[in-house]
Amino acid sequence: MEGIKPNPFTFSAVIGALTDEGMVEKGIQVRKMVIKNGFGAATFACNSLINMYFKSGKIRDGRGVFDGLNDRNAVSWNSMVAGMVTNGLYLETLDLFYDMRLAGESSPRWFLPRLSSCVVQLRN
Repeated sequence: MEGIKPNPFTFSAVIGALTDEGMVEKGIQVRKMVIKNGFGAATFACNSLINMYFKSGKIRDGRGVFDGLNDRNAVSWNSMVAGMVTNGLYLETLDLFYDMRLAGESSPRWFLPRLSSCVVQLRN
């Protein structure tokens, strides 16, 4: 398959598969390849990295990828929210909601149930 080069979609699929298999260290190696191939800020690949880091409890790394994104989309925000809620970062999730609104993002339907669960958890 000479001459065929990976793209952000290729990397995203590989990272997703590695995440599902719990192979985070391999995913980190793939991230280096993402950067080496010039896709370090490609939203599609970065969304998979955010998901991988949060699922493995590497919260700081996931946040770092998100913070480095220039072009965040609904999947980017959803990956962050899901990761934060899953890791019990309820107050931080509310802060993220505020940041999302400041960035001009609308509140998608998926956000309200997660936001409500944060409030409930903070009350307990």
